[in-house]
Amino acid sequence: MHQHYMLTKTSRKFFYCQLNIVLSKIPKEDKIILLGDFNARVGRDSDLWPGIIGKDGVGNSNLNGILLLTKCGEHNLVITNMLFCQKNKLKTSWKHPRSKHWHLLDYVITRARDRRDVLLTRAMTSADDCWTNHRLIRSMMAIKIAPKRRLQGRKIRRKMKTQAFQEPSKRALLQTTLKDHLPIEHPKNVEEHWKKMKTSIITACEETIGYQTKKNQDWFDDNDKEIQQLIDNKRKTFQTWQRDTNCAAKKKTYASAKAEVQRRTRQLKNNWWTNKSEEIQHFADTHDAQGFFKATKIIYGPRNHGIHPLRSSDGTKLLKDKTSIALRWKEHYQNLLNRSFNVAEEALSQIPQQQTRDELAALPSLKEVSNAISQQKK
Repeated sequence: MHQHYMLTKTSRKFFYCQLNIVLSKIPKEDKIILLGDFNARVGRDSDLWPGIIGKDGVGNSNLNGILLLTKCGEHNLVITNMLFCQKNKLKTSWKHPRSKHWHLLDYVITRARDRRDVLLTRAMTSADDCWTNHRLIRSMMAIKIAPKRRLQGRKIRRKMKTQAFQEPSKRALLQTTLKDHLPIEHPKNVEEHWKKMKTSIITACEETIGYQTKKNQDWFDDNDKEIQQLIDNKRKTFQTWQRDTNCAAKKKTYASAKAEVQRRTRQLKNNWWTNKSEEIQHFADTHDAQGFFKATKIIYGPRNHGIHPLRSSDGTKLLKDKTSIALRWKEHYQNLLNRSFNVAEEALSQIPQQQTRDELAALPSLKEVSNAISQQKK
């Protein structure tokens, strides 16, 4: 966010009122990165403002700085410029024209809970030729966006083995079974009629073709019975201990059952992967490429490479084939990159013209090339 210099009491009040409105509308789960020239000196009194500024501040605070610190405290924000121990020239961003003292007026502000995302905030001392008397402030962050939580309680519809209908015997069996399950009398209410018909069709399909099973193997599924017994035993000991939490013997029994579940499941998992590895290695040693790739595919499962559909330019059609999608992207970038721009001559004349720097067109010397190479990272 860019902020102008606040020279009057009215402008300060208006700015922080607007800032408070904007910050209040941001959802609590969203991240905040507030940056710009606030014309404020927050000082280095970290004991008075804990959690808002660090111990590596510079200078003293002024009225604008107190207002900024107060607003950061209201919204639980932290000024990241003071969190890192570095030289003062890497903290300050503006030099006073009369006193020649350097001050920090430009800040990068985030939520206090997101301070771990900030790796470094510092002033760029080499970026002085940017048509401003302020140094550029750079903040390096490693932002991690949490994935959306899956809604609990959502029912997933199981898929039937529809490929079984390719056999004539299965189709004939389904017709016979469906004829036996369909109701003879139909209710007058359409919804009740549909519910009975739906139940009959699902029941007939379950008896004839059944549901699809997972195509990839899993160590837990292959040892499900033994693991389930261990988990049931642990659950019983836990319930027994919860009925009498003061009993040390019941607590010890539950801890022993829990440790046994962890030890045994770890052992079953290692044994399962060892056997699968030996099986795949046998296919590799015998040069059985078909068996090798088949065994690998069974373990990791098939990979589905879906197509992401796009809407047409007028928004009326949904494009699903690869050719139409490629043409739609081509049309989009042609309209985006081939626009005609009309620039007014008056606007060009108002742009201040800088002196031509002829030395930039000269070829670099051997020393300059050597210095540039030595400054690069290995």
